[in-house]
Amino acid sequence: MDLILCFSPHLDDAILSCSAKLIFERRVGNRLRVESIFTQSADKKSQKPSLWSHASYQDRRDEDKKALEQLGAEFNHWQMLDAPFRSSTYQDWLSIVTRFDPADEATLDDLKNRMWQIIESTGPKEILLPLGIGGHIDHRLVFAAGLELCHEKNLWD
Repeated sequence: MDLILCFSPHLDDAILSCSAKLIFERRVGNRLRVESIFTQSADKKSQKPSLWSHASYQDRRDEDKKALEQLGAEFNHWQMLDAPFRSSTYQDWLSIVTRFDPADEATLDDLKNRMWQIIESTGPKEILLPLGIGGHIDHRLVFAAGLELCHEKNLWD
């Protein structure tokens, strides 16, 4: 049984972007593993009140867990901070899809290191990097980390 490994930028990205692929792979007998990365908000004391309605990350993790269990997927929530909670650069939709905080160079390096550890330890047959739509910075970071790893580690086969 081969492993299909998906690095999902957010809690819903694997299900919303790759559900048909994941269902197909499960039906043909492959193992599924979803690593959901940006799955955490900051505490309310450090947030703008306008972000509070989007900050029920425990509920979102529970919902993601249920969906992935229905697929028979293994999963892990990294609990890295979502963009608006990670940087004041990303405080509205326009900035989330058009800007890049230079501090996210360190985020990119951390993503690459953690992703490589998982790839190296699991030996997946296939790696999925759902990019989603709209150009969200978290999607761009995960995709860039995965693409850089493919180049650096020659993962093209």
